[in-house]
Amino acid sequence: MLDFGDQVLELPILAKIPEDPEIRKSIAMGEPIMVRKASSSSAKAFKTLARKLLGKRKKPTGT
Repeated sequence: MLDFGDQVLELPILAKIPEDPEIRKSIAMGEPIMVRKASSSSAKAFKTLARKLLGKRKKPTGT
């Protein structure tokens, strides 16, 4: 994972999505990782990013 992106782009890094072979499979199948493998670390990172972008701080119960 690249850690110098904020220095190169001069923008803050909002999230780091871990590399996950399931993402490649999800793309090939045309199915979002959030649907195909919701418990994966990459799906959880996407959820955290979405909450951050929406301004929600707490993890909702049941997800």
